[in-house]
Amino acid sequence: MSEKPTIIVSNQEARKHILKGVNTVYDVIKGTLGPEAGTCLVYRGYGLGTRIIDDGYYIAEVIEPENEFERLVVATFRETAGKTNQEVGDGTTSTQIIAAKLINDIFSKISDSDQSYVFKLNVQKIKRELLEISKKIQQKVKEKAKKIENLEELE
Repeated sequence: MSEKPTIIVSNQEARKHILKGVNTVYDVIKGTLGPEAGTCLVYRGYGLGTRIIDDGYYIAEVIEPENEFERLVVATFRETAGKTNQEVGDGTTSTQIIAAKLINDIFSKISDSDQSYVFKLNVQKIKRELLEISKKIQQKVKEKAKKIENLEELE
């Protein structure tokens, strides 16, 4: 019975891998944001073809870093994009870009000497603030929303 050994990384090493995974996703998808978005060339390997794509959800599906820890971070982004796609049907790129920016911002504000509970409190505070902002945006969208009865109303 051969099992993979447990790999433990230090605080700094873990942080380095997390940020590298986050920035791998961010660097690839940032150019695909918005109505005038650029595209990414996705090469799946010999015989599998090449695709030109501008969809953050699909791009998150195909990013596979070599490092195991970075793959875990990318998998989290993939899950986030999947949930956004499932719930909303759009905004996958925006969701990933916001997450990447938040993570980079949080990591830039903490140091190795910070205690984990202080970090947790800061993350919880940011989460509460984001939920408040999200609720305000949802309310504004609901106020402006108009029920569409037929396709002619879209024109």
